[in-house]
Amino acid sequence: MKTHGLLSFMVFLLLSFTLRAGEFLLNVNDVSGLDSPWPMIASIPFAEGELKDASAIRITSGGREVPSQVDIAATWYDGSIRWALAGFTGSPQGKYRVEYGERVKRGAYPNPLKIIRQADGGFTIDTGAAVYQFDSDKLLPENGWLVSGNRRIQILKGSGAGVYLVDNSGRTAKAAGQAAEIENRFIKEGPGRVVVKRSGWYVTETGEKLAKADVWLYFSAGTPYVRITHSLLFTEDTNKVWFKDYGLEFKTPDKPSEVYCAVGDNGEETRKTANMGEEIFLLQSEYPHFAEREYKAVIGSCESGKDSVVEEMKVAGDWAYGDYGNYGISIVMPWLAERYPKEISFGQRGARAVFWSGRSGKELDFRGTTLVKEYWQSWAEKGPRSPGAEKLSAFESNAAGSARTHDIWFLPHTGGYKEDVVKKTAMAGSRQVLV
Repeated sequence: MKTHGLLSFMVFLLLSFTLRAGEFLLNVNDVSGLDSPWPMIASIPFAEGELKDASAIRITSGGREVPSQVDIAATWYDGSIRWALAGFTGSPQGKYRVEYGERVKRGAYPNPLKIIRQADGGFTIDTGAAVYQFDSDKLLPENGWLVSGNRRIQILKGSGAGVYLVDNSGRTAKAAGQAAEIENRFIKEGPGRVVVKRSGWYVTETGEKLAKADVWLYFSAGTPYVRITHSLLFTEDTNKVWFKDYGLEFKTPDKPSEVYCAVGDNGEETRKTANMGEEIFLLQSEYPHFAEREYKAVIGSCESGKDSVVEEMKVAGDWAYGDYGNYGISIVMPWLAERYPKEISFGQRGARAVFWSGRSGKELDFRGTTLVKEYWQSWAEKGPRSPGAEKLSAFESNAAGSARTHDIWFLPHTGGYKEDVVKKTAMAGSRQVLV
């Protein structure tokens, strides 16, 4: 009888603990092989009624808690957690577990992100590994520094007005200044990660508004890396206004001495080019798409305003790196070749992520004549039509109200170029680490 009672009591304790706490492994899906700190977000599901308190969720590795920020993404009808997002910085090669329940209490974040707000609407974000300072009337960070011990290394200088475009009339517009009507919204603000959305008009020097820009910037504690999502919103009749070139320009204090460009589908090969001229660029101008069958990518150099080809290839990689001596910057543009015409460049203008490259000779033009000529080609005019119907190229196609969206990574590093680290870090950005 005593044995039966003791067994029943042990079963009761076991069931009680099961109801109060649980754990499971996190799966990290990574192809980069990177074994250094990287910002990761784990998507964690829970059964209905299982958990209501996000503070009762923590991430561990090797028996120790990993600093994390846990946000509720969705709830069940009873208010319990359905999905949680746990943001943390760690090696993609690490082994991680989720612990949760009434007996679990997540610890305070030891070295949280800091946001310093200015009275005029500007702000500064300090991740512990980098500091980015924003002006109230410019979308990109105006200045940026890498933090190395007690030193600060300046990597961005006067960079805030770098959201630019050039229209079909040759007018340059920037999302900066009072007329741009910059709006600012902190979507996520916590100790481990911050997401800020900034919006504004592309405005010419004479005050004409050509389009709108939305920029989301993602920061994580303990890393200098910034993920950026950019949307170009067409506000004008695209039969009258279209674009030749647009992108993001990160102005640096100096130009790099050398530029390394990834080539090939997986960016496994790199090419080094001394940056003797005004700019070195990696460009994909053609890629098989619709009726097109051509590949064309180049590494080029611009000197005295004239472009020359350094090397020609079929497929450009997703990243390029500028070596500035005591620091370096990688610009990563996932699936660059397939989303042509794309360009990454380094030079006197700084580091540029070009979402539509004017060097390609193409224009971002939605008129029927251009769509047929550049993409669908002659077969589009040969389809069956009712008697007297116009050719496809004759139809007006107004894209006003639509948008084009791209993700990039801005990845600064302290010290000189280290091929293995740069490649793996760029790969983690171009082929997303999933948790």
